Amino acid sequence: MIKFDKSRKKYEIIKKKQYDTLEKITVSFYNNNIPINLNEYTFRLECLKADNTIVIQMDNIVIKNINELEILLIPQITIVSGEAKCQIVLFKNGLQDSTFTFYIDIGASVLQGGVVSGSVITILDTLIKKIAEANTTNTTLINTINTANITNTNLISKTTTANSTNTTLTETNTTATNTNKTLVANTTLANASNANLTATITTANTSNTTLNTTIATANAANINLTAKTTTATTTNTALTVTNTTLTNTNATANTLNTTLITSTTNANAANTNLNTTITNSNAVKIALDNSIAKGNLALKQDITDTNLMTKDKTIVGGINELKNKIGDFRFLNTTIKTDVVDVVNELSDNTGNLNHLLTVEKKSTVGAINELDANKVSKTDFVANNNGGTTTGTATTYILTLLPAPIAYVNFMSFTILPNVDSGLTPTLNVNGLGAKPIINRDGTALAVSALKTGLPCYMMYINSKFYFN
Repeated sequence: MIKFDKSRKKYEIIKKKQYDTLEKITVSFYNNNIPINLNEYTFRLECLKADNTIVIQMDNIVIKNINELEILLIPQITIVSGEAKCQIVLFKNGLQDSTFTFYIDIGASVLQGGVVSGSVITILDTLIKKIAEANTTNTTLINTINTANITNTNLISKTTTANSTNTTLTETNTTATNTNKTLVANTTLANASNANLTATITTANTSNTTLNTTIATANAANINLTAKTTTATTTNTALTVTNTTLTNTNATANTLNTTLITSTTNANAANTNLNTTITNSNAVKIALDNSIAKGNLALKQDITDTNLMTKDKTIVGGINELKNKIGDFRFLNTTIKTDVVDVVNELSDNTGNLNHLLTVEKKSTVGAINELDANKVSKTDFVANNNGGTTTGTATTYILTLLPAPIAYVNFMSFTILPNVDSGLTPTLNVNGLGAKPIINRDGTALAVSALKTGLPCYMMYINSKFYFN
């Protein structure tokens, strides 16, 4: 196989034997190593033999593959031994496009000189034959015309009618000649139109192939676009739902924040009232402590009726003398102090410490007073343990003990704690064994790990089974 590249000049040499017939050569064509589509071209093989005679071959050249030609060499090409210079000419749209040169080294045969060499143009052989046939026909026609002329001369001389007939025949012949010329011209135009039509059909086929490829690409792009549009619509729907959820969450957070602010305000007011109550209670407590001290002193000296100074040994007399010894019964509202139980009960009601009395049978002033003194809670203890304290427990289960102990969780209960350890994940707080409740941020979100630091004050408020950290 001979390989030609349009971008490079390369001369191939092939070997053949003199007088070989049915010799085929295969030629491939490229342009910068890209196969050339030979369907767009017509071809001609031109050879200059060693004896300087020319062979032009236009038939027996077929397209084997898209860029390959198969050429069956005619016998005249190998009839002369020596080097034959050949070129393949490519025509596009009737114009010469390019030529590719190669050489045939024709080895001599033992019968060299047995056949006469000559120039051959294969496409003209048929034409020459036709011309020869036409010349023969023309010669015959000339002879016939001559005979006709002789006959015509004889006819002219014989009859005027024959002359008219001859004139008519001549006119008819002229018309036929003109018609023949027109026919030849039309045939030439038709051949040219056919060549143009073939080229147009080839171009149209190429354009159709390109169009089909473009349509396929467009369809694929449309499918991708539809898929992307569907994905975008789904994403947009999800974003709309998410946005609605975020809006609702934000509204809930704002409501919770407003509630928390209100709760904080109420808690601060309650704390102020509690501080006022504690101050008043402490003042009463001090007076009670002084009275209890004086009563204890007198009772220790002698609590029996025999040591009472009053000569009246009745219960009223004893209470009156005890009152004088204690010296601080001015706040008692009991008008008739004839019953020890009434005095003790009123004393307990005014000090607010009745819950500390464990004595079931309040018939002894000494027992009641001693029990009040033994169970009293100092102002320091009440303030320190009721407003908060240091926790125990672990990083996720804090425990707090308040004194006095609350009997239940109530909304807006608040206090400050000092964590005994940094907080872990989802911590809880259990106050006086009332149950562990989750600790969350004031906006309702979960606490980050180590949000509560060891030893740093942390304000807590109880609302709806949760402790809010601020």
